[in-house]
Amino acid sequence: DIAITVAFKEVINIQFIGRHFFSHRQLCERLLLFGGSLSILPTTLLVEELTEYYREFGFWQVNIDCQEEDNRLIFCITEGERVKVKNIIISG
Repeated sequence: DIAITVAFKEVINIQFIGRHFFSHRQLCERLLLFGGSLSILPTTLLVEELTEYYREFGFWQVNIDCQEEDNRLIFCITEGERVKVKNIIISG
């Protein structure tokens, strides 16, 4: 007897609505840091990852929601204003 195991990777379509600062590719690459487990992770974890990514670039007011439809993830992004440091005062 011969046993053959075939593993199928689920194809997920990812859509970003409202993104301006990052390209579609940059956001996908950030999510792909999770590797092949992307399809089994809770969307709350993916939203947290994207939120942290935006905050690293000064978007402290970013708001991201995710909707799941069949094999599609739709991220609705409100970037808000980017925070910029105007000046730093060191005293003492």
